[in-house]
Amino acid sequence: MSSLSDLLDEAIAIEYNTAELYSLYSECFPKDREFWKGLSREETIHGQLIDSAKRYIPELSVVVIDNNYEMMKLVNDSVRENIDEYRRMLKNGKKINRFDAYFFAVSLEDSSQEEHYHNMIVGNYDQIIIDIFRELNGGDIDHKKRIYENYVRGKE
Repeated sequence: MSSLSDLLDEAIAIEYNTAELYSLYSECFPKDREFWKGLSREETIHGQLIDSAKRYIPELSVVVIDNNYEMMKLVNDSVRENIDEYRRMLKNGKKINRFDAYFFAVSLEDSSQEEHYHNMIVGNYDQIIIDIFRELNGGDIDHKKRIYENYVRGKE
């Protein structure tokens, strides 16, 4: 069984792995370098926010924790697999497809947004926790929109 600490650690890992993925994208797409660097920094901040919130979040039921943990583990494993695959491709002199990178990033932001939202509504949280998750959700929604807009601008 997973503990709340396991769940939050997985959420933090998703944020930091997403930051690493976006940093990798900044190396692969010179025209989009600053865009991806900025998102990478923001994902790092998201991880730090969740980490700082850990001490305020009360224990939740094991069922909720296990369901969320498994979903978050799948998301995190997918991010790690993509990072590893992209690094292999680059090592072998292959290029990462820009559309695939943007599509995966939008999907990732969607999954992060859903997890943050679900984690916020499953328990009775103090206002400070609700504010932190609102900020994270706002960041994810904003990231998804900015990723899409940046992709479209790059096609022009």
